Amino acid sequence: TGLTNRRKFFNEISVIRAETGEAVVRQRGALLIIDVDHFKSINDGHGHQAGDEALVHISNMIKRCVRDMDTVARLGGEEFGVLLMDADKNVAQEIAERIRMAIHTNPVTFQTGSVTLSVSIGGSEVWPLQSLADCMRRADLLLYAAKSAGRNRAQFPEPLRIPSYTEDSYPEPRAPTHARG
Repeated sequence: TGLTNRRKFFNEISVIRAETGEAVVRQRGALLIIDVDHFKSINDGHGHQAGDEALVHISNMIKRCVRDMDTVARLGGEEFGVLLMDADKNVAQEIAERIRMAIHTNPVTFQTGSVTLSVSIGGSEVWPLQSLADCMRRADLLLYAAKSAGRNRAQFPEPLRIPSYTEDSYPEPRAPTHARG
């Protein structure tokens, strides 16, 4: 695929905290975990060579959709990782959707025919000194949420829902229920 491998990807996006030995994220951005939907059917229906060609095709689509400063890697099998440097959730969602659409609208052609591919994406913002393992776990959970919601989609955390109060609806403070002695 011509992409960075998993170990090099983790080395590029993290540093080791001296006092704990834990890998932590180097800088602010967003992490995307991308998984090819129904990849086994490509290998089974068209052969492993076609599966390899599909992975190269997907790699090329991802590279075309990210910025020069971003880091793209093949994490293993049909899973890819992208660290979007200095990207907030809005930028990450825009790039994730660009990746998803590029892959879905550009079929890959083999000797045995062409196939329209799709990917599911889990994305999450990351902050300096956050645990790399926690960042990966969060993006991975969102990837599974995208798969569960029907595949061929990007899933990001929902915004926090903070109730808004007007002066009339603000709750009255309650008296303490315990007695002081």
